[in-house]
Amino acid sequence: MTKISIDLHTDAGVRISGKALQRATAGCLKALELLGPLGEMVTTFRITFNRHGAYYNLMPDGPDFTVYFKDPLGRETSFSCHSALFGVGPNPSPREIARGLLEDLPQLMKEHLSRAVPAVRTAEDKISEMIASAD
Repeated sequence: MTKISIDLHTDAGVRISGKALQRATAGCLKALELLGPLGEMVTTFRITFNRHGAYYNLMPDGPDFTVYFKDPLGRETSFSCHSALFGVGPNPSPREIARGLLEDLPQLMKEHLSRAVPAVRTAEDKISEMIASAD
């Protein structure tokens, strides 16, 4: 089951508008839909609306996204980005959010899966050895 965790206030205590919350949530759901079978790896979308400290003048307001996902062995990793990197302004639409998240996410997920293959093969070999020694 995939969860969406979203802050209702910025780190400065400013309440996020309902429209911004809806757009961010809908964008994550659209990305999940477009991921197809890879979407089953996603455990959590984390959405925050933070100011960026020293980078504040460089990064406009808008949501930050972190996507957590697991391989078949349960090893979790994540991918983070700020909506400003989508190139669409501070109020991205759900479609723009989904497109922005999917620019790099599928490739990162595939790379994470490929790193799991040797561990899966090792586990298969150990199970086979255990079954053979039980006979």
